[in-house]
Amino acid sequence: MKRLLKFGTVLTLLSMIITSCDSTPKVSKEEEALKRAEETAQKVKEQTAELRTQFEKEWVEFKQESDQAIAKMEKDIAELEKKVTTSKQKAKAEKRIAEMKEDLKEEKEELAEKSRQIESDMQNFNEDVVKKSNSYKEEFKHDMKELGDSFKDLFTDNVK
Repeated sequence: MKRLLKFGTVLTLLSMIITSCDSTPKVSKEEEALKRAEETAQKVKEQTAELRTQFEKEWVEFKQESDQAIAKMEKDIAELEKKVTTSKQKAKAEKRIAEMKEDLKEEKEELAEKSRQIESDMQNFNEDVVKKSNSYKEEFKHDMKELGDSFKDLFTDNVK
């Protein structure tokens, strides 16, 4: 009976040792949460990098399109100056052309300033940079449309 009792005690001790020597390490909840947070942070960094790349591409396209629109408007104004023939047309056109040139110059300067600002903001890229640039794009397109309409209406007599 003593042998059986000793055998039972040894067997119990062995089973306790085996169960306490789990081969997989226990990871605390805090460590798991930290690991998930690090993974999430990495995903956010990757997404931000993708957004930044996309934003930069869109801004470059917008800048090129804007520069082309300004160049076209300058060319159209120069051609218009050559076409003005009569003195009545010339007096009216010279004043309006001067105003249009000034407006175009302001748009050009504003575009250059906004480009410098965007480049500076790219150091700390965030959603606000995108919002500001989208707002400016809409404003610029609106202003250029108004200039274009003004150009078309130059010789239209709006007085009834």
